[in-house]
Amino acid sequence: MVKSKFFSFLALAGSAVITFMLSMYAWAGTFARYWADDYCYSGTLREFGLVGGIANWYVESGSRFSTLIPVWISERFGEGAIRWLPALILLLLVAGWAYTLSGVARLARVTLRSVWIGLTALLMVYFTMLMAVDRLQSLYWRMGTLHYTLPLALLLFAAGWITRALAAPRRSPKIGWHVGLGLFAFLAAGLSETFAAAQAGLMILAALLGFLFSSADRFRVLRFTAAPLVGSLLAMIVMMGSPSNEWRMAAIAPAPGPVDLVLITLRYAFDFTFFSFRGQPVPLAAFAAGIGALAYLAVWRERAALGAGKAFLYAAVAALAGFAFLCCAIAPSVYAGGQYPAGRAMMVGRFAFLAGWGAAFFFASAALASLRWRAMPWLAAAGLALACLYPLRGLPALQAEAHELQIRSVRWDARTAEIHVQIEAGERDLFVREIDVAQGHFDMGPNSSFWVNRCVAEFYGVDSITANP
Repeated sequence: MVKSKFFSFLALAGSAVITFMLSMYAWAGTFARYWADDYCYSGTLREFGLVGGIANWYVESGSRFSTLIPVWISERFGEGAIRWLPALILLLLVAGWAYTLSGVARLARVTLRSVWIGLTALLMVYFTMLMAVDRLQSLYWRMGTLHYTLPLALLLFAAGWITRALAAPRRSPKIGWHVGLGLFAFLAAGLSETFAAAQAGLMILAALLGFLFSSADRFRVLRFTAAPLVGSLLAMIVMMGSPSNEWRMAAIAPAPGPVDLVLITLRYAFDFTFFSFRGQPVPLAAFAAGIGALAYLAVWRERAALGAGKAFLYAAVAALAGFAFLCCAIAPSVYAGGQYPAGRAMMVGRFAFLAGWGAAFFFASAALASLRWRAMPWLAAAGLALACLYPLRGLPALQAEAHELQIRSVRWDARTAEIHVQIEAGERDLFVREIDVAQGHFDMGPNSSFWVNRCVAEFYGVDSITANP
């Protein structure tokens, strides 16, 4: 009883620390402003409305047919809503992980306390953000977030939806369930080609694993993943049919052949995995300690049902499945002229990497549990404490990151006020100062025909805007 109370206290304290660190990311996100493509999407909505904007964008600008929907929702709350998007995304990711994990526990017939589920969800989201290849573009930039990070939260809710259905006594889903989940997956996949391929690949992997490891109906998982798989594939077909693809593909190198596509994708996935372990060994060790400790304390301490051999087999399968998931996320960029994915696109890859290795650490801890060492609960508690205290080490860097964003937000606010003054004075051709307001992004310049200048002019409903040095 004393041990259980201590472990519960440790989990609550760890949850408080991780929540604090995620709130710091959310606070830094309040300094986000409209950058680059943000103006283009919002300007299209202001000129054509939601339905007309989607049609116009699909034909002339890009194939991602779903993206204008969350942009439209954001615009309903005004220009200031963009500042709260990072906090909302973090909240959705935590809720999505909690929903999925509770569904997996229900499917596995394991009773987990809410405190363990909540802490695991918090750790997954924190380390995903900490190890993001380009956090600026995948959390603080609206369009990068909507293309690559928001769909990850949607995927988690879909996964929770599926696992709960699999855990239910009925053997086959109803037609309404298929239509609802398929449409949900279709719209989520329409946010980016990267995510569409990753989502489709994950559904295939789930069906394959269900076939290989099911002791009864080997096709049961396929019946529950068919709808999101079809939705993902349909979204990919729709995006491939966009007339805008012609000029977009003309600007890059030709797509590699099928064999080269596979080989380059595998090489990039190996490189990403290798350099993740080589370049970020300390956060990965803390992540492994946290997930392994949580798995032991929440599951294996009471249910050491797996032997060491089976535990390591399942861990290896989980790591390989995560690698395959990673390949699916990388393949669309390789198809676009053999390119390595941009940092923001690798948010999907980082998610796949941590999901796969997190599952591997979960099963590996079962092998340790089978040893029945008397000191194991305390070793697990120490590992959990390490994982929960480690994030505090990054607090100074996170504060510096927020300060840099704050400086640029002040400049952006001053320039925007200048724009509004000229508009209120009846000006149609605007002139502002060229200042650094968008780190890592294209911004307005002295050429009024530059694409960012044109998008800003469309956004504000003026003829032109020029930013002079």
